[in-house]
Amino acid sequence: MIKTTFLKAILFIISVSVFSCSSDSEPNVQEDKSSIDIDYIVNVGFIADFSINNNNEIIFLRQGNSSGDVNLSLRKISETGKESILDNPDFSLWGNSMGITYSKNNDNIYYVTDVEETGSNIYIYSVDMASTSTYSMKPISSTFSNPIRMNVIESLGDNTYVVFDYSSLSLKRYIPDLNTDVIIAGSNNSSITDGEGLNASFKYVSKMTSHNGVIYLIDDLNNIRKVEEINNKFNVTTLISNYSDEFSDLTIDKNGNLLVLTQSDGIYI
Repeated sequence: MIKTTFLKAILFIISVSVFSCSSDSEPNVQEDKSSIDIDYIVNVGFIADFSINNNNEIIFLRQGNSSGDVNLSLRKISETGKESILDNPDFSLWGNSMGITYSKNNDNIYYVTDVEETGSNIYIYSVDMASTSTYSMKPISSTFSNPIRMNVIESLGDNTYVVFDYSSLSLKRYIPDLNTDVIIAGSNNSSITDGEGLNASFKYVSKMTSHNGVIYLIDDLNNIRKVEEINNKFNVTTLISNYSDEFSDLTIDKNGNLLVLTQSDGIYI
């Protein structure tokens, strides 16, 4: 076993079925001590964000490497570990926080960046055409509206996509077929407040994942929250509140378990 000292993290498995209980009850959080099988090893450098498509290919935004090379590229790793460059976005899109996801049939890749000048854009890379187009969100009509700054994006699996705009502290749903977007949750108040639609509040969403149309997200580093559409309205529920450690990432496995990575004593491979 090799202990990776550069990434201090520990993996927890939280059964999604536990989340049907009220937010007041304590979730059954258990450390996963099982081994990790390695399919291949690839030196990918510094990654802003990554996602795994339906073909088990990893798509990611690379920002450089440990040798001091700083650049921005959109890359793919095949199921066998072969790495390839799909695109080289303009360096002006390099952001402190960036998010990436893919379309249901793998033909498009969507990514966002928190750069102030371009934070309102969703970039759409067409795999077939090897070209990038842009969708620009418009802020709420107000003289005092702050520029949109998106840092994460996630596919809902139905050709719609959810982003977090941390300027308005809201979740927005992008609908490509209608060329539009709508706010689905967020009151523009900075707090961890559960509720329906605009009655719910967020602080800072750093990571998102989805399963069967249900969104799970990390808010303010130590809160796990669930966003579910019920009767055409999105309801926000806090599943884990003020956890003692910081959450780094999360995803859903093939068995429907929510896997959460936390900053802790180290990950063993």
